[in-house]
Amino acid sequence: MRGEIVSRPVVLMHREEAVAGNLSLVGEDTEDRVGRFVLECAVEGLRFRGEGSDVTAALDALRSRLEAADLLIQVAGAEPDVVVSPMSRQMGQGRRGYRVQIGRPADRDAMVDVLEPAKHGVTLAEQSDAANRWYRSLADRSDHGRVQSPIALQDEMAGRTLAATKVPNELHLAVDGAGQPVTVPFDRGRSSVFAYSVADDRPPARGTATQPVSREALVEDERSGRFAVQVDAAADHGDGLSVLHRPARRPGVLSIPPEHVRALPLSAAQGIWAEIVVRSSGPDSAWTLFTTGADARRLSLVLDPDPDAWCIRVVAALGPRPHPEVFVVNRPDALPRAWRRAARHLLPEPPPPRPPTA
Repeated sequence: MRGEIVSRPVVLMHREEAVAGNLSLVGEDTEDRVGRFVLECAVEGLRFRGEGSDVTAALDALRSRLEAADLLIQVAGAEPDVVVSPMSRQMGQGRRGYRVQIGRPADRDAMVDVLEPAKHGVTLAEQSDAANRWYRSLADRSDHGRVQSPIALQDEMAGRTLAATKVPNELHLAVDGAGQPVTVPFDRGRSSVFAYSVADDRPPARGTATQPVSREALVEDERSGRFAVQVDAAADHGDGLSVLHRPARRPGVLSIPPEHVRALPLSAAQGIWAEIVVRSSGPDSAWTLFTTGADARRLSLVLDPDPDAWCIRVVAALGPRPHPEVFVVNRPDALPRAWRRAARHLLPEPPPPRPPTA
């Protein structure tokens, strides 16, 4: 996969005006040989980027950033009647989706390349609503209320990975009325300062305004010991993401004994990203599993009966905000092997599939 590059012209809609751009897909192998995909879109001197564990995940991340600039990309994977199955994500790198019709099961003869040009690209939220309408139309035709479709079988394991988004290079530092950084005591004589990826996320009680600041300048403050930099800390909480880019540790294939693992519910105490994830999830569904000591490892996860729909909702809600990798599964057995036994032991029963609504 290393070095695979696909580049093609693409049309985007800015309100009701068509704009020409260029779309590039790069397939990469990380050091641990886990596939990663990067989609870049160049339009009128601007560049937008999305990353993910498959092509569709990268496209969703890219679309979220384009939507923030009031741009809709016109490719098949952004059309309201295209749905990508979990199997396509796992076996086909999320490159192909089903073009579906209300009331009819998915047809393998109606598969499309998610990056091929199209004329009816919509927002992530609109696409999610359309997919849910299709799922409900199948439930109306199914036996005993179960959806008989190769895509939407809820009694099988299903999982998605919401790829991590790094802290951006341009941030917004919370400052007081004198233009000085807002600080609170941290540890060892240091104080915390607060930076935000989205300026409007600054809580009202945290200063009076924000000032543009580069990540590099804040990294220097962190490494010099001048400040502890908290990125996207939520209101009434002092901790956020690290401004440093630390590579994520992979847990390997050996099962971690449950007695070595702790489970902590995700909450706003872990940052704005976690606050959004919790708000988008069911009760007791968003968790962090972690180990301690020299070999400390951590995994963020959400239990949801429809991982695909959850990811579509949350990518739109997170927008450009940084966040760690999040595993979204319909049951613990769909998690990476190292964490499965601990998850079965520590987590509540996963929520049942949502009943179809009229």
